[in-house]
Amino acid sequence: MSDYAAPRRPADDPTGEYPVAFPVDGSSDYGYGAGYGGFEASEDAGRAAQSPGDAALDEPDVALIGAMVADPLTPAAELAEAVAWCYDEEALPLLLSLVGHDDARVRRAVAQALPSVLGETDPGDTVAGLIRLSSDADDDVRDWACFALGTQLSEVDDAALRAALIDRLEDPHDDTRCEALLGLARRRDKRTLPILKERLAKENVYSLEIDAAGALGDPSLHWMVRAHLAGWDDDVVARVCAALRLTDPSGVGARQRIVERTGILRAPHDSVDVGW
Repeated sequence: MSDYAAPRRPADDPTGEYPVAFPVDGSSDYGYGAGYGGFEASEDAGRAAQSPGDAALDEPDVALIGAMVADPLTPAAELAEAVAWCYDEEALPLLLSLVGHDDARVRRAVAQALPSVLGETDPGDTVAGLIRLSSDADDDVRDWACFALGTQLSEVDDAALRAALIDRLEDPHDDTRCEALLGLARRRDKRTLPILKERLAKENVYSLEIDAAGALGDPSLHWMVRAHLAGWDDDVVARVCAALRLTDPSGVGARQRIVERTGILRAPHDSVDVGW
């Protein structure tokens, strides 16, 4: 049984380690494991933003990224890494200006970073940027954009956002297609019901499709989820059980439903999930 909800690294992560924590409060403030020390600018990137003798920055901010963008010699891989690790809300306009960057690694990093720098700013421009990225030619860019739109910004809901996710429901890239489905299910979009029935009727399903069934919570999906209880890795089992309870025609009880919808299902890096 395939599970394509495995943890995914930020762009060009040098360590190969995965983040191991994610908040259950619905925030986009990632908590990373020891495998990620803070971002350290390369020697060239550091010279672009720092005076001699300064220590390397622990976290890229708008000043560093702005200097990297302005320097035509900045390698795209270094710019992508800096963008992916940016949590500076003042960098939002700068990151939005990179939505159309020539290098897919930078565009992917922008899709990763935008929810983290949005803050209290009106999400309109960010959503528009992510919608554009959701139809990118690169699979990973579309994947991260759909994850950002569908899950990280799940409190945002309008016709344009839903239409962008609908457009990706037949995407040839598995993760992208599943992220779009989950994003719509989180919004209780009834158009996902026949799609979920079709996909869950297959012998092998993706864990994100199980998550989507739980997010939609339609009782008619209960027996279909039950047919896929076996064969999952240990870190997915709780999510499958949660989806089973959330689709139970007899209900899961008010207290249990709160727990399921705020503390068990999938997070962006496959830890615990935020609420719907």
